[in-house]
Amino acid sequence: MVEKNLPSFCRISIVKGLCIWLNRLLRLITAIRALQIVHAGSDKQYVTVSIGLATVVPSSQETLRSLVLSADRALYAAKALGRDRYYTA
Repeated sequence: MVEKNLPSFCRISIVKGLCIWLNRLLRLITAIRALQIVHAGSDKQYVTVSIGLATVVPSSQETLRSLVLSADRALYAAKALGRDRYYTA
């Protein structure tokens, strides 16, 4: 289990749903990394996973489009930071 790699708020917060998803994302990233699928065009030599994660409190101001755009920005931030990771918006 990769819970030790989760942000500290996951251990002290009541936001368990987000922490469960973060744990699943870390497991996915770790599992794909462990497969070591060769990717000749990558500087990391293997297939990696980059994930952009966004959350929103539902309101009349927040739309599905704004949520998707936020997740997209987070995805590109994860890639800019070196890929093979997740980034939260």
